[in-house]
Amino acid sequence: MSPYLLVEENVCLEMYYQVTGGHLGVSRAYPGEDRHRIWSVGKVGERNGSWEKAVIPLNEGYYRLYIEAYSAFYADTINIAIDDVLINKCRTRMYLHQHTSDT
Repeated sequence: MSPYLLVEENVCLEMYYQVTGGHLGVSRAYPGEDRHRIWSVGKVGERNGSWEKAVIPLNEGYYRLYIEAYSAFYADTINIAIDDVLINKCRTRMYLHQHTSDT
């Protein structure tokens, strides 16, 4: 659980994660309100151990963030890891494609 954050426009939560046999989610809660899930991923049965990156756009406002791990009821083994959690301005990437012509 984070402290209350004042989130401005164009802000993202970034993190790396590994999930096997369970689910990972991010929720937010405004003061006096219940949590509301804004992102989740589940990996049941996959065991490749690769790290993946999540970039989650955040709405403007004043709220807490929760990063939550929870099990799939039918999973035998659960492994969840997170690393390098950052809240930053969202980065936009532009990919320029060079067009070549045979004529």
